[in-house]
Amino acid sequence: TWDYQGSTYVNERAIGTQQTGWNFVASIRGSLPTPLQAVLWFGADDSATTVRVPFYASATVLPDSFVGKGPQDGVVPPMMSFSLDSAFYVTNLVSNWCYTRWSEMYPVVLAEIEAREAAYITALSEADSRALAHLGAGDREAAISVINGLGMQLGDAFTKEWFGFFGQLFVRFRDGYDITPDASDPECGCAVGGNGYNQDTYKRIADETGEQYLEPEQLQSGKFAAKSKLKLKSML
Repeated sequence: TWDYQGSTYVNERAIGTQQTGWNFVASIRGSLPTPLQAVLWFGADDSATTVRVPFYASATVLPDSFVGKGPQDGVVPPMMSFSLDSAFYVTNLVSNWCYTRWSEMYPVVLAEIEAREAAYITALSEADSRALAHLGAGDREAAISVINGLGMQLGDAFTKEWFGFFGQLFVRFRDGYDITPDASDPECGCAVGGNGYNQDTYKRIADETGEQYLEPEQLQSGKFAAKSKLKLKSML
């Protein structure tokens, strides 16, 4: 909540919000054998900017970058210690950088999320097939190995690769620009562009400052008005 002039207001709870610690989508597949029925598509941080990685609910081990102890274990989590080995903090790097220029960066982030989750759907289907074959042959231990292997393989790989993606975003959108590769450029091999501010921002600056930032040739009155060189010479 927040207060203004004696009244208290509430913030609408959006589906994607920066306060999110983690989120998941639970997929229940009743037609499959019990060890394969439940899959958690788990994402750390903001649900709008995270990649959800699939984990079988029957998994007995999890990747290091997705595990840790907290209040449920009777300990205080190391939230004040940044780590590139933590899926939570690597995901936060991408989301918090994206917040600074949402309209430009988010379409890039969303496209990467969708591409990765599409690949994970394929990986899950392949793991289902292998685990089903083992279960059909009566080898439950081998099936559990496949179940554990999916999350272990995808989880830590995601954390490492998502940090690399943050680097790509940082290089492209640093210093207010939109910098893209251009092999024909001899200086940096890149094209430096940018959209500037939106029109609402330009309107506010113009309304608040009047003629202060007008180009000299556009000034018509007052002390900032453009003057010819001859007239300036006569004032000496």
